Amino acid sequence: MENLIQFMDFEQGSRGRQLGENSVSVWYNLNGKNKTYGVTFSQDIDSDKTLVRIGKIGDSMCFVFTNETGIRLQNRNQPKKNMGFFAKSFVEYILPELKTATTGKKRKVFTLKKVSDDIYIINQ
Repeated sequence: MENLIQFMDFEQGSRGRQLGENSVSVWYNLNGKNKTYGVTFSQDIDSDKTLVRIGKIGDSMCFVFTNETGIRLQNRNQPKKNMGFFAKSFVEYILPELKTATTGKKRKVFTLKKVSDDIYIINQ
């Protein structure tokens, strides 16, 4: 029976691009009417805090989860959803080609080092 089937070659969807442990994805998508710019943490990174602040320790970027001042986290404490945030200026800082791009999409994944429950550093 299988020899009668003409198989079609479809690419696997984004599901196969899951983030590994202790990772963060910085991305943008300029295709379509709604332009999006975001940061997504892997599922093993979770916090009971509602905000994130971005800073530097030496030459390394760091994320500090807080309840005081910062960028609002999305999907916080929702099972099976990655926590993240939207911040065009941060995405432009990490992916400078975005400043001149008018279409397209890009994603860059970094590994993170856990310093404490609320502080993570991007491994260079």
